[in-house]
Amino acid sequence: MTAALASPALAGFFPDPSICYVDGTYYLANSSFEYFPAVPLHSSTDLRTWTPIGHAIDRPGQLDLSRATDSGGVYAPALRHHDGVFYLATTSIGQGDGFGTFYLRADDPADAWSDPVFLPEARGFDPSIFFDHDGASWWVQCRERDDARFWGDTEVWVRRIDLEHGRFEGPETIIGGPVMQGAAWAEGPHIHRRGRWYYLLTAEGGTAASHAVMVSRSDSVTGPYVPFANNPLLTHRHLGRTAPISSVGHMDWAEGSDGWHAVALATRPVDGGVVLGRETFTAALTWEDDWPVVNPGVGVLGPIAAPTVSEVCETARLEHLISERGPHGSICDDDTGVVLTAVDSGAGPAGGPGVWRRLLTRFGTVSVTVERLDPAAVACVALRQSDDHQVFVAIDATHARLVERRAGTDAVIAVHPLADADGAVTVVARLHDRWVDFSIRGAHEVALGRAAIDVLTTEVAGGFVGTVFGARPSGTTGARTRLKGWTQSD
Repeated sequence: MTAALASPALAGFFPDPSICYVDGTYYLANSSFEYFPAVPLHSSTDLRTWTPIGHAIDRPGQLDLSRATDSGGVYAPALRHHDGVFYLATTSIGQGDGFGTFYLRADDPADAWSDPVFLPEARGFDPSIFFDHDGASWWVQCRERDDARFWGDTEVWVRRIDLEHGRFEGPETIIGGPVMQGAAWAEGPHIHRRGRWYYLLTAEGGTAASHAVMVSRSDSVTGPYVPFANNPLLTHRHLGRTAPISSVGHMDWAEGSDGWHAVALATRPVDGGVVLGRETFTAALTWEDDWPVVNPGVGVLGPIAAPTVSEVCETARLEHLISERGPHGSICDDDTGVVLTAVDSGAGPAGGPGVWRRLLTRFGTVSVTVERLDPAAVACVALRQSDDHQVFVAIDATHARLVERRAGTDAVIAVHPLADADGAVTVVARLHDRWVDFSIRGAHEVALGRAAIDVLTTEVAGGFVGTVFGARPSGTTGARTRLKGWTQSD
C-alpha cells in the first residue's frame, strides 16, 4: 500500500489542533499564542475544505494579552461538545493576572464565547475536558513534576470538575507521564472513550524533530493506563532530516459518520528550517485489537502535496487580521483599509503593534499595499517571526529601506529613493529556498534587495509560532499609516 499525498488541512501557523464532531460537522481549534483574536476556529464537513468561523477570544476585556511575550499567550486549546454546549479548555502562559488555566463555553462555536472561567488550582498547561458516559466531567492536564528528574520531566493528572460552577470535585489522580524512559515533555493530553476502554493520548519529545504521539489505555478513567506496545502511535522522527514532513505530534481524534479521523501538527522544513510554523494535518484512524492505527499500512503522513494558495484582499479589514498582544485602540478600520497609529513604545523610535496575515506559502509571493497618512509616518511592511526576528521595508517621505532584524538588532540591507511616497506603495516579497527578494511596486516595479530567509525560521528565532506578514506603524507618535490590502499566492 502506498501513502496518499498529504497536504495540510490548515497551511501556515495553525498548531496544536483539537477536533470534535457534532451533527455532521467537524470543528477545529488551534493555538494562537501572543496574537489576537485568539484561538482560531474552523469547520468542515469533509475534512478537506475548512471554513474559518471566528475566534473563541475576540473581544476587548475577554482576556488580557498585553503582557504576553513572544510565543507566550494562549496555548493548546481542547475543543469539546456535550449536551448542546461547546467547551474550550486552554491556558494563557505568562506572569500575573490574566494568565493561567481556564475554559470557555458557547452554544454555537461561530457565535460569541463566554468570558474565561479561571481555575487557579489547575497547575500546568495543555488542559483538556473529558465527558464520561455516566455524566461525569473530568479535567485532564499536564505539568512539570515538582521532583523533576530531568528537564521536561512531566506528569498528567485528572480530576472531576463541575463545569457549571467552575470548581473541582474529589481528589486529583496522576495517570501518566513520558511513555518512553527519560522522554521529555509528555504534553497535549486528551482522554477519549471507545467501548470499555479509556484512551490517553499524549505527545512527547518536544514539539520539534523528536515529537511523537503516544497512546495508553485503561478500563477506568483514573487508570492505571497501560502504554500501547507499538508506541509511538505516530511520529516522523525516524525519517531523518530530509523528510518533507517533520515534527509530527500533538494528536486529537473524533468519530464522524464516516469513521474515525485524527488531526496532528507537523512542519514542512526546507533546508532544515521551518518558516511557516507548525501546521494542521489530518489522517485516517482505524482500530485493531482495540488499539488505534493511524494511516493503516503506511503509519506516517505523506508524501507531501503542497496546497494551492491564492489570496487577494483589495480593501483590508480588521476582522481578517490578527495583531500581537491585542486588541489595540491604535488600530481601527476606515473606508479604505486599516489605520495604524504610531504610539510611544517607551524605548527606541515610536512605533506600535501591527496587523498580520498568516503566511501560507513557502515558495510564493506576498504583496502588501500601504499608504502614509501623515508626513511624519513611517510605514513598515514586515515578514514577522517575533519582535526580535523579522525582515521589513520601512517607507518614509523619501526612501524605502530594507531592514533585517536579527536577535533584536537592525541591519539595513538596502536603501532606495522614492520619487513619490505620499500615495499608496506596494511592497512585494518573493520567497525562495534561502532568501527573500523584495521590490517596490508603483507605476513600475523596482527591485529593492535580498534578505536571508533563515531569520524567519523557528530554528533561528525560537518560539512556537510561524511567520506572518503585514504592516506596522513607525515614526512620530500619532502618525498614521493605512494598510490598504494584500495578496499571497504560490
